[in-house]
Amino acid sequence: MNLRFALAAALGCAMPWGAWCQQPADLKPATDRLAATIYTGPSMVTLEELSDGIGGRLTGSPAYVRSTEWAVAKFKSYGIENVKLEPFTMEAGWQRGSASGMMLTPLSRPLNVASLGWASSTPAGGVQGNVVLVNDITPEVLQAQEGRRSVQGNIDPQWLLLPPAELEARLHALFARLLQQPHELRSGWVCGLGHGVLQTTPESNVKLALKLQREMFG
Repeated sequence: MNLRFALAAALGCAMPWGAWCQQPADLKPATDRLAATIYTGPSMVTLEELSDGIGGRLTGSPAYVRSTEWAVAKFKSYGIENVKLEPFTMEAGWQRGSASGMMLTPLSRPLNVASLGWASSTPAGGVQGNVVLVNDITPEVLQAQEGRRSVQGNIDPQWLLLPPAELEARLHALFARLLQQPHELRSGWVCGLGHGVLQTTPESNVKLALKLQREMFG
């Protein structure tokens, strides 16, 4: 992904030597006026143009491109002539797409969800799992949970009703993705059959799932 960012160079600016020799008390009125211009001058208007007019500018997004063009025009409006866009390359970008969720049991109802920044897409058809209440995400609480996580990566119990070949293909793909994660991220997590082994679940499918899990994870 080839992107560009704006550079501005202003040459010929110099501060008289005498200015450096002023005492702090002499500089205070000037610095107070300078600080006040942040709120009374054009700074807040400029910030509003960028923040409200363009908004979030994740690198590589259309808003990012608009912001670079806006920056060039803004620099030139200040009388700066040496303004240009320089290209750079990113291996991959990210942009938030659509996200939807549904609670299946004990009641069926839609959920308002949003993807985490830079998170990858779910597989076709989405994923299923247990709902976990997280009411405290402070570092101290998360560290105290290390080694005894309450979140489980359970297998969708409906998979156990699939034909054996399809079940094996889905499990193999799931386990392969898990094995790609660093060991420290997989440590303490559970990959189990959930609570969905019913009387109608084929015993052969349960054995198949356990056999494949032992083979792949050793």
